[in-house]
Amino acid sequence: MAIKKKVLVVEDEALVAMLLTKNLRAMGFDVCGTIASGEEAVQVARAKKPDIIIMDRRLAGKLDGLDASRQIRQFTQIPIVFVTGYIDEKINLEIDQIQPAMYLIKPVPINEIKSAIDEMIGTG
Repeated sequence: MAIKKKVLVVEDEALVAMLLTKNLRAMGFDVCGTIASGEEAVQVARAKKPDIIIMDRRLAGKLDGLDASRQIRQFTQIPIVFVTGYIDEKINLEIDQIQPAMYLIKPVPINEIKSAIDEMIGTG
């Protein structure tokens, strides 16, 4: 039996987080945490060492998704898939500096999230 890939979900909208977690589990992933704040995302990423992080750009707390990701990059190269309501050149440049990372624009169909995970870490 294959080991399930661990996914950390960082999303401050409770309904979105719940649906994403449910769908990821249905696809066979181990959701090792569903977090609403950037500060907690950094702590959980350090403690649980997920295989990939699904990160909203806007979060509860003082750290947004980009700031949390920069802190996470100080101790690991876990791939990060950003989910955002919009993208502009500045945000795109900031995400490019947090590699390995990619971004998806909301609303994101779950199959696109699955494809992004497959591309980033290979789940076959």
